[in-house]
Amino acid sequence: MQNLNRKLGKKGQGLVEYVLLIVLMGLLAIGSLKFLGQKTHNAFKTAGDAVDSQTTYGDQTGQTAGTI
Repeated sequence: MQNLNRKLGKKGQGLVEYVLLIVLMGLLAIGSLKFLGQKTHNAFKTAGDAVDSQTTYGDQTGQTAGTI
């Protein structure tokens, strides 16, 4: 009977350790997104604005799409 209790205790302990690791990784992910989220957003916005300012719409004659 004691042997059975030891096996069940070790399985329960392993499960608790996995849950604690998953919770810790989740908290780290949330924290890093909160910390880096705005910086990442600003970097992508700046890059997108730079690409947008260099993009010409339409063909080489200067006509834009939809102009006849």
